[in-house]
Amino acid sequence: MKRQHRTRAFVQAAAFLAALLCAPAAPARAAAGACGDDLRLSRLGELLQGGQAIEAPFTVLPDTFLRLHPAARKALGNALVVCPGIPLNAQGRPMRPVILPFADIWEIMEMAVNAGDWEEVAFLRESFRPQPLPAEALFSLLEVPMWDEKNMKKLATALGIQPGVNGRRFFALDVFHALGGRAEAPARVGWAITEKNLSAARAKAEALKRQAIFVPYSGKYAEEAEQSLARCGVTAVHVDKFFKTPS
Repeated sequence: MKRQHRTRAFVQAAAFLAALLCAPAAPARAAAGACGDDLRLSRLGELLQGGQAIEAPFTVLPDTFLRLHPAARKALGNALVVCPGIPLNAQGRPMRPVILPFADIWEIMEMAVNAGDWEEVAFLRESFRPQPLPAEALFSLLEVPMWDEKNMKKLATALGIQPGVNGRRFFALDVFHALGGRAEAPARVGWAITEKNLSAARAKAEALKRQAIFVPYSGKYAEEAEQSLARCGVTAVHVDKFFKTPS
């Protein structure tokens, strides 16, 4: 039964890799010192199913490592090395966090939460860090994920997030911060927080030739959005105050 389970896991890994490798794999070492996906990656499912030992190092690009099936990661073990030369520890985690765009990490995080795979969520938390983002880009993460209350609570616990509104909801920005994400540089950004005043605020900003970001939040949501931004290094100033002070 264990053998059947192991074989089934390898078949799943092979299917996943087949989908992943619909484009030609990049040469492992196209030039001296170059680092890329190992040439054996396109045959990994076949190698694992055949029970062949994988000679180290088996290098993969950071994005490939992110999308590698957990069964394949486990089978490769310490032979796996993430470019540029990041080995794994005994627990199968990179010796230092792998830096990737938050959008890529978020995509895999969503899949794991939707599948109820909390072991994979833990792996993502311990293995990856989001690239820093411009202050203005952080406002786009002020969205509440569309998971049910049960999954929101589980994810908050898994990532160490303090639940916000109604004790359950939090922003995608809070996930970004929990994974170690920050603004590229500390910033002070003007923003509007009341939906009914957005048009007037935009007109005022244009008249004063001042730039501001307009987010239709008010009340508790506005307070929590402001706190989430501050944790990432962005001071969000309400537009009424922002227009009265120097840039």
